[in-house]
Amino acid sequence: MLAINILMIIFAILMAGMGIFLHSHQTKPFLVFHPENDPLLKSIFQKFAFIFIAIAVISILILIFKNVLIICIDLFIGCIAIFAFQMIIVRFFPKG
Repeated sequence: MLAINILMIIFAILMAGMGIFLHSHQTKPFLVFHPENDPLLKSIFQKFAFIFIAIAVISILILIFKNVLIICIDLFIGCIAIFAFQMIIVRFFPKG
C-alpha cells in the first residue's frame, strides 16, 4: 500500500504541475499554441488548469481513505482529463 501512496503523490504532483503550467501560460506562447491571440484557446487552458488542479487536490484527499477502488477511479478520471485536453488542443495546431 505504501507504493500506491507514493505513486498517488507523484500523480497528484504531476497533475498540479500541469494545471499550474497551463494557468501560467494563458498569456504567453505554449509550444506551438498562442492562447494570447485566441480567446477560445485561453478559455480551454483556464478550464483544464482548474480541472487538473482539482484532480490533484482530490488525489491527495483520497490518500486519507486508502481505498483502492476510489484510487483507481481517480486515476481513470485523471487519464480521461488528459486525453480530453489532448484531443481538444489538436484542433488548434497551426495550419500549413
